[in-house]
Amino acid sequence: MQFRTSHALAALSALGNLVIQDSYAFPSSAIVETENGAVSGFADTSAPSVTQFLGIPYGEPPVGSQRWLPAQPKKAFGSLKATARRPSCPQTDPPTLGGAWAPEFLIKPNTTSEDCLYLNVWAPSNSQQESSGLLPVVVWIHGGGFGAGSNDIAYQTPTQWVERSQRHIVVGINYRLGLFGFPNAAGLDPKEQNLGLLDQRLAVEWVRDNIARFGGDPKRVVLWGQSAGAASVSYYQYAYSEDPVAIGFIKNSGSPFIPIGTADTTHSSFSSLAAAFGCQGADELDCLRNVPFRDLQKYLDRAGNLTFNVVVDERTKFSDYAERTLDGKVAKGPAIVGSTRDEWNFNSNSPPPPSDGSDVHADNLFGCPAHYETGLRNIAGLKSYRYMYSSNFSNIMPGGQGAFHSAELPLIFGTHDIARENSTQFEYDVSHEMQDLWLAFVQDPVDGLTDSGWDATPLGGLNTTQTGIDIDKDTHPRITSQLQNQMNMNNKKIPETIPNSKDITNNTTEATQPLSPEDKARKWILFYDILVQHVPKHLHVMCCRIMLDLAPEFGMEPEVNKSESITESEMEAVEVEKPENPDD
Repeated sequence: MQFRTSHALAALSALGNLVIQDSYAFPSSAIVETENGAVSGFADTSAPSVTQFLGIPYGEPPVGSQRWLPAQPKKAFGSLKATARRPSCPQTDPPTLGGAWAPEFLIKPNTTSEDCLYLNVWAPSNSQQESSGLLPVVVWIHGGGFGAGSNDIAYQTPTQWVERSQRHIVVGINYRLGLFGFPNAAGLDPKEQNLGLLDQRLAVEWVRDNIARFGGDPKRVVLWGQSAGAASVSYYQYAYSEDPVAIGFIKNSGSPFIPIGTADTTHSSFSSLAAAFGCQGADELDCLRNVPFRDLQKYLDRAGNLTFNVVVDERTKFSDYAERTLDGKVAKGPAIVGSTRDEWNFNSNSPPPPSDGSDVHADNLFGCPAHYETGLRNIAGLKSYRYMYSSNFSNIMPGGQGAFHSAELPLIFGTHDIARENSTQFEYDVSHEMQDLWLAFVQDPVDGLTDSGWDATPLGGLNTTQTGIDIDKDTHPRITSQLQNQMNMNNKKIPETIPNSKDITNNTTEATQPLSPEDKARKWILFYDILVQHVPKHLHVMCCRIMLDLAPEFGMEPEVNKSESITESEMEAVEVEKPENPDD
């Protein structure tokens, strides 16, 4: 629903290459007619040019007999005052970071309910329409290891970003977590165990069917997630490759290859929980559906040793992502794939990193999977943009955690200044540049970043440099040799448990006739799979390093002009072109 206005915004100077058609505004009490009913939004003094629609239901409450079943689309509700956030989904106690997470990264206490399938919409009140008359849309999928998180997190609220840009719409979604989203129960359909992932698809379908009424373009949707949210975006690309709805994908610190999930084929966690409440046998599910969710959650918090996470169901999560990528069974949209320098510094309750250093463990969890995924995407001809976030702003998280897991989010959302000491001007500059880069991708996933000075990784083969952007506290975002910069293991001892790589290569690459480039790529993938099966999981990052070093053995040297590639000795900072008024 659109309302004419004569207002203009100074934020238009950030990216000025769009065709402006007209402007429109939501009044402070805007009412939008969705397919399910009328929702009324609001604007407040903190972001007067953003109309917020909070707590819109996209699915029927998964409660009672519907607990542990795929959610159904929301039925008609008449009218709804969408002016307050709704409950977060049930979840475990939050993790700690350096003793305690900053509260701005957490949900508010006592705000959970099984009736949690809601989404929020943040739309510009004084928007500058593009030539299509509609704005691009970002669907934000929060992280939290599939056991925590919400669309109600202070640091992950996009109001200030939308206020500044006036050129995009953001939708934040809830989805079921832990026991309620990923039960892995014997009595359930094997294809309906990852209920949280199915919730995400239902929310995306709601966006497809309703976002035009808010001024958004259903044909220009980008999915963005961090950590488990980024893994979710990756899983989604394969699960809905034929009908992705989205045309671009942003993955902060997550990929389909991160070591997350459970392989418990005996369903022991669910059965143990059921037994604790006297529920056993054939009626295990129905019996446990009668137990209040808070009682179940309290027991899980005390027990601490039961795992409820994503499982391979060959519907929403697959066992063969490498093969699927090479076979083209993945959504074809461009992707941003990134990580932070100090990923490991996010959970003091986790086991200590190996003696090689926390950066090695962080590479194992996030860096190596990101490189592996990008290499596969390059082979498959899928456009990818790589980044490393290296900044460290103490007002975001006290305690000297560095560029920890999720540290970049307050910069992108524009919430870095909501707690503790004030942000510096440089912090605002970095925030605005990151916002502009993300917005450039959202507006045009194919060419937006290239036009902003951020080149995609070269296609057609394994790109062993994976050129990307390094977002560092001491410099503006710069082009750098991303892979060599992050994965340089020269100063670390390769553990003796890794087999001699040259011997493995000799045994693996023997062939009676020349291999095609595609066959070489598949052999490289097979070699990686074999290698990681012979070493402990915490050393898989070393396998990644060996794989990259051995890429030429498989004929996978990237075909790029040597004079144009950036070598490790030439990693001089190259500033990304900045807008004329970076403070706007």
